[in-house]
Amino acid sequence: MSETPNPNKSELDDDLPELSQGQRRIITTESIILGFLLGAVLIWWAFPWKDGHISHGPVHLSATVETLLVALYLTMVVAYCGFKMPTFFTRSNFWSTFALVVFAGHISLFFDSFAVILLLSTGIVFFPTQTPNNFNAFAVKAMAAFAALTVGGGFYLGELWGLPYYITAGLDNPNAGWPLLLVLTPFSIVLGLIAGAAFPVQIQAAPFDRKQAMAGAEFVVALLAIIITHNPFFCIGLVFLYSAISPLWYGMRGHKDTLDLVHRTAHELTDGGLNALGLIMLAVLIQQIPGMGEMITAKLHGLGLFVGAAISSPFAGAMVAPPASLEEFYWNLSLIMLGAPMFVFSSLVAIVVFTNQIRREELPSWMLIPARAIGFRGPYVPEAIAYTLLVIPMNIGLAVLIILANKMGWFVDLGVMLGMDEVLKAALEEAASKGAGVSAGH
Repeated sequence: MSETPNPNKSELDDDLPELSQGQRRIITTESIILGFLLGAVLIWWAFPWKDGHISHGPVHLSATVETLLVALYLTMVVAYCGFKMPTFFTRSNFWSTFALVVFAGHISLFFDSFAVILLLSTGIVFFPTQTPNNFNAFAVKAMAAFAALTVGGGFYLGELWGLPYYITAGLDNPNAGWPLLLVLTPFSIVLGLIAGAAFPVQIQAAPFDRKQAMAGAEFVVALLAIIITHNPFFCIGLVFLYSAISPLWYGMRGHKDTLDLVHRTAHELTDGGLNALGLIMLAVLIQQIPGMGEMITAKLHGLGLFVGAAISSPFAGAMVAPPASLEEFYWNLSLIMLGAPMFVFSSLVAIVVFTNQIRREELPSWMLIPARAIGFRGPYVPEAIAYTLLVIPMNIGLAVLIILANKMGWFVDLGVMLGMDEVLKAALEEAASKGAGVSAGH
């Protein structure tokens, strides 16, 4: 049957490419309601520049509620921007493996390790080397995950286990965590060297194109917005409004719109982010139960804090008491950091990635005895077990260095040089004045 001619179609249309669904969408109801209306109202309501100075929002938020909103904002940003893990030195198995571990640790200063580990799992392609061994790829991912979960704590926005404690302490300041990098950066470099020498993998090159450059620029601006304003309502409004108007700026050439923002954020949450946010919400609710929050918080100190972080680092970070000194702040941050990578469930991040099985003959000999001792005698061993067995020696090495640095006062000394003692003092005075005001009110 011959095609019926369309009188409205020009012959020139035959030369035009077919428009994608995204290009056909000029504006959607999501863009109108969520992007333009909700985004604009949030920006207006929470506008941070009032009376000539920056305001942190129209309502006073507790540390855990602020953590929940900031984490939601960062999840939206990571999902919307779509930044992919770059690769380096892919012609050399040693150096590309080394770079992957070190880069994963330090990009986690700005991306939560949840996003970093997912990028490792879904965005990095490993090729078989001359002596194929699936354990090598697993070990590199596990070491990169360990680096991400620890080094990321060196910046207050870097880890969900650290963010609530930074806020609780009044040290949600870009400089507060840098002293930890005195140990964390050299340790991640050593980890990278060990990974490159003992578990080299061949990594597929990931081109850094214009789209990735744009994604990186969007993420940097979004990060600066929350650092400068400390105002999650305002920043969430900015993301919604930007998602609505950016396709118009870019001429609808397939640019992401508000519907993409909603879908990508939902995907990020269902991939495991919802569990981590749920633990922060649990902390918010428990703190409202008379006596319950105080009872749990009283147990989260010293070894109890490490155990709590090993069980659930986001929950422990949200429930730990504010520090009375800079020394206590760095000690507590170190303990949560050491607990976070212990088990796949400790951060609720690794559990999303390390879900497969490893053939027994691929495991190194030093793993076979403990694996057999805890009951795994079949032909396969779960990655979750191999993950913890690999993490334990890394964590022992990091613990020795972290404890030494705390005992020697290196973190505190550098924190004082960066002015963090004054910031903490001001936070303690503000907390004391609010407590006195509440007492007077009663």
